[in-house]
Amino acid sequence: MAAVAVALALSCGGCDWAQYFSGPGHANANPGEPTFTVGAGPHFTTAWSTSCERDGCEPPLEAGGLVYVAELVGGVNPRTMILKALDAGTGRARWSVVFNQVDDAGFFAVGNGLAYVVLFRTGLADEVLAFDSANGGLRWGVSPPGAGTEFAIQHANVVLDGTRLFVGATSPAGSSLSAIDTGGNTLWSANPPGILDGVAADSARTLYVSSHVGLTSPPSSVVPFLSGYAESDGASQSTIELPVRAGVIVANRLAYSGSMAIHPDTGQVVWNAHGEFISAVTTSLALTEAGSDLVARDASTGAFVWRAVGGAPTAAGTQLMAIGGSLVFVAHPHVIDILSLRDGSLLGTTPPVSQDVDLVPANGHVYVDGALTLWAFAPTSS
Repeated sequence: MAAVAVALALSCGGCDWAQYFSGPGHANANPGEPTFTVGAGPHFTTAWSTSCERDGCEPPLEAGGLVYVAELVGGVNPRTMILKALDAGTGRARWSVVFNQVDDAGFFAVGNGLAYVVLFRTGLADEVLAFDSANGGLRWGVSPPGAGTEFAIQHANVVLDGTRLFVGATSPAGSSLSAIDTGGNTLWSANPPGILDGVAADSARTLYVSSHVGLTSPPSSVVPFLSGYAESDGASQSTIELPVRAGVIVANRLAYSGSMAIHPDTGQVVWNAHGEFISAVTTSLALTEAGSDLVARDASTGAFVWRAVGGAPTAAGTQLMAIGGSLVFVAHPHVIDILSLRDGSLLGTTPPVSQDVDLVPANGHVYVDGALTLWAFAPTSS
């Protein structure tokens, strides 16, 4: 088992899950993962597990053979946070950093030899820190323009694309979007309208920001927008009004938001699966949640492909469903279902997990955090 896992890891340098929701498009998909075949679906076992501190782990990232995870120590702010890099094949710690008297700290992205961390401290502007991803040495720290003091920077609003980290922040003064290079320098900043709901990239081209502006009449109503900014210099490319407020996935030169696939620069609706919510996208398929069911549609046309009755995720957490190779991993209380991406059939499950989980399929493993444990599951055969 160990030899198989090591061999698979060495052959899959491009199969990382190096930021929340996978790549720059935040598509919740790792389709190039060769380990996760239909034949592997019934054969997942525990490769290793490690305990988290007494208040649990935050969702992990995986890059370059390391798993990056933040552990919470203490349930009341200010608290202690321990950030760790673990060997992806064994779970052994490679390095760690301890923050005392903070509200929160966590890994948001890994790349360019850096592990990017966002630090939250009461009364201080949110800060982006960059650590050497191999040894944990601090390289630099910066508070992006517009970063407020109330958890202004959220996972859904951070994108790593190539050598640039794009950071969205919302504060009482408004919202901002900044580009930061590998030296910690802010290259440009822009001001999207309203409150941010999500940021995703058409890689190396355009950043798309979903946001909403609140109205006083009628009460509690909002106007949602999708705004495009050039990655190179932050120049405004487009602003369109969306029918509903939702986050955004960018793939196949389309923006997927709520139930719709649209042309992000014009707002033209390509397809609309009314009553469904798009959760993951590959070049060929879009997975949607339709009530308790999981539905697969053609990513370009919206044509129905398959339906898994009762297949939608039901666990609590942040990353509850993801595509890895030819498989779909779906979190339910105490178990992860493993479905075929081709037809939605249930192939198997992982060993038992907790009720509140996050899952990351990367580099030959499915990493799952929940309660006080971080698990790494891997197939014994493919």
